[in-house]
Amino acid sequence: MNVRIGGLIVHERRGALPEAPPAPSLGAVSVFPRFEPIDPDSVATLIALWSRIQEDEPRAVLAPWFVHTCHGRIATVDIADLHGNLVVRYQWSVDEAPIYSLFGMQDLVASAVELLDGIRDLGHDPIVNQISDHQAAVLRDVPGILLERERDRDEYVLDAARHSALQGHAYKSLRYGINHFTEQHAGRIDVHMVDVSDAERLAFLASVLLEMPNSSSRTGNDTDAWEGACLDAFLRNPIGDPVRMFTVEIDGAVRAIGVFEAAIGHDAVVFHVFRSDSRYEGLLDFGVWALAEAASRQGFRELNLEEDLGIPGLRSKKHHLRPARMILHYTIRPDTRSEF
Repeated sequence: MNVRIGGLIVHERRGALPEAPPAPSLGAVSVFPRFEPIDPDSVATLIALWSRIQEDEPRAVLAPWFVHTCHGRIATVDIADLHGNLVVRYQWSVDEAPIYSLFGMQDLVASAVELLDGIRDLGHDPIVNQISDHQAAVLRDVPGILLERERDRDEYVLDAARHSALQGHAYKSLRYGINHFTEQHAGRIDVHMVDVSDAERLAFLASVLLEMPNSSSRTGNDTDAWEGACLDAFLRNPIGDPVRMFTVEIDGAVRAIGVFEAAIGHDAVVFHVFRSDSRYEGLLDFGVWALAEAASRQGFRELNLEEDLGIPGLRSKKHHLRPARMILHYTIRPDTRSEF
């Protein structure tokens, strides 16, 4: 087996990221609602904004781009500064109410109350999504705020070193499957980075993706359809650094494609999507193991598989990969349970 993944990770460990450019001016701090549009394809802008919230759980630079491009129907992405935190507002179409998220830990209680009041003043349902574990710990017992789980957004996190070693009973089935796969295809497996500036290569991969057999044709599994749509969007509109792509080839033919990035300010790699040829049993497990091995070797502590979006097949797949921990997410809204 020839696994060539030296340099697979974009940046080596925390602190090695390029210096972030200044964040865009958002007007006076704590003035809400004052939103400014952002371009989801502006990598420098995304890095600058995400660098401000790195004390929270690892966040992916790709997130606004991912929502904008993969879902394909978003109308606007706006941002606002609230007590030094970042408010992101997504609006799918002019006919739908926007979705609000709050990132950061500065004056969090005041920010949450002010944000909910501001959303209500705009005539929208006062709810904020994607509240992190760290934020929830602060907001859990605040009078007037109702904190609820947002299970579809819980993130699955692998321990990179443990997943690379695959030791112990917990990894028995994964170890067996990966060993069987590598023995079956010994000497015929290659893992390659993709140059996302090579338009011809990306067009070729898009054609491969279109023809790649997947389980949805046999089982009606919507996981493959979702992953295929996201990869197709990335191939047609790549964001570039710090987001990277790799392929797994068997006998010189591309049989799997993955997209990942190094989380800003954290010893973590975020694995966005991995699409594999369903005819090759064990290929999914091998691809995740290969990225975990490269991440561990280069000093990264965790591999974040992100959320399952409530898709049953995706949830089953990520549980199968034996996450070491979950990053839980919540929503907040005004607590009206005592109101008459």
